[in-house]
Amino acid sequence: MENNIQVVEQKLVEFNGSELLGIKANDGKIYVGARWVCEGIGLSEGQVKAERKKIKEDIVLNQGGRNFVLPTNGGQQDILTLDIDFLPLWLAKITITPNMRKNQPELTSKLVQYQLKAKDVLAEAFVHNPAQQYLSLSEEDRAIAYFTVKKEQKQLQLQIEENKPLVTFAETVLKSKDNILVREMSKLIQDEGIVIGEKKLYQKLRDWKLILKNNKDNEPTQYAMSQKLFVVEERSFDTKNGTKLKKTPKVTPKGQVYIINRLKKEIGKL
Repeated sequence: MENNIQVVEQKLVEFNGSELLGIKANDGKIYVGARWVCEGIGLSEGQVKAERKKIKEDIVLNQGGRNFVLPTNGGQQDILTLDIDFLPLWLAKITITPNMRKNQPELTSKLVQYQLKAKDVLAEAFVHNPAQQYLSLSEEDRAIAYFTVKKEQKQLQLQIEENKPLVTFAETVLKSKDNILVREMSKLIQDEGIVIGEKKLYQKLRDWKLILKNNKDNEPTQYAMSQKLFVVEERSFDTKNGTKLKKTPKVTPKGQVYIINRLKKEIGKL
């Protein structure tokens, strides 16, 4: 790490409902605070530590990593940053596990937004001119930069295509944030290109042991309730034989993501 690299300017840049710490150094490059990216995406503390370790140890990413001592609300702190030219490659290397897909659809959606836009937003915040920086390189370095960027773009595109079906559905669910009837769930599934009616969906939920069999109220199983895939709404109404209680199962946003992912896996769409 070169000691003569100094901070010229630092600022917090608004992005996707969060803030990114951007740094312009006297080497002409722009760096982003790794922790701000991780927290903006919504990674857990354990995941943040793993990503910091990856930047330091990865044979490619560590070439763009740099520590700066910066003033923060907590005083002077040693901050791990990454050259923004390496940002798309780093984000493309973040593995989305099945557990994250099931339980953290919002994280998946945010990750794709960061992959697509974060670098450009940071560059614009510092009036970055990529063409000018490219022209300042030697012919050999230009060739290396060209093929490196092409490789990064290919990796990023593969990651985006892999996540596209999940992200599209996750964004739909997150927009509503509502518990919905199984009948409404079947319509939502059809919007994803899978034709299944309400009765067939109920049968599928029984086969998966999410809905109790031979239960006239179609009550969710204890497992489905404990996983917060369903809620049961109760309402009372008066009849000539007295007051009766009606139970209505509804699918939670988490349950909606779970069901669509499981259906797509069964038919080979994921």
